[in-house]
Amino acid sequence: MKTLDDADVAAWLAEADEDLVDAATLARRPGGSSMAQYHSAQAAEKFLRGLCEAMAVKANPMWDLARVYQEIRKCEGLSEVAAAVEALAAHGTPGKGNPAQGSSGDALRAIRAIRRAVLVALGMDLPAEPPFVAGAVAAATGPMTSAAPTPAEAALENGPPAGYVNAPPPGYDDGPTFPHGDPAPATTPQFRGPSGRDDGDRRSSYVKMFLICDTCGVRLPRTRQTAMGRVPCPHCNRPMRLAS
Repeated sequence: MKTLDDADVAAWLAEADEDLVDAATLARRPGGSSMAQYHSAQAAEKFLRGLCEAMAVKANPMWDLARVYQEIRKCEGLSEVAAAVEALAAHGTPGKGNPAQGSSGDALRAIRAIRRAVLVALGMDLPAEPPFVAGAVAAATGPMTSAAPTPAEAALENGPPAGYVNAPPPGYDDGPTFPHGDPAPATTPQFRGPSGRDDGDRRSSYVKMFLICDTCGVRLPRTRQTAMGRVPCPHCNRPMRLAS
């Protein structure tokens, strides 16, 4: 079995952590819930592929999250995240997930549960957490009253005005990478992706490359999945272009 020090395993975990950061960032932005769920699903698939790499389990590059999980689910501790995988499996394609299936909050809790299970399987000593249950936060706090949409939210739902771009203003700070606390202890190795950017680099600058829709102004961070090929806008389904 390979360990966290293996370059191939570390690369998968680094890419997964980057997708988790993107998911948390998008979840805090108006209209970003659908893409936050998508990036959470992508992160979950990469965490599981990293474990497959460590356990010498073959995972076809064309398999989706559910299929990769089926291949590795017999690994100790992975059966506990079946509900988390199921919650994310419907959001594996940009803009194609069913909005009625969960929320960005559910997605972030699901991916953090999967992240913990994978790291524990790879030998990390992490504290126990409550099992993932979809909608558990909403059930505990009761129904929420609906607030009037902000102009930015209305623009994304009903079509933005001419010139509207969904981008942060100059000087905008997303805050720490994990706003609810780093899910890993301070002793966790810092994973670096192929780009060589560490966690400090990601906190100190906005995403350097992004995809933008010339029709409705939607702006998304660039990831390995969205870096090549045709990427449809999650709102108007027209091709987006890569920009810096």
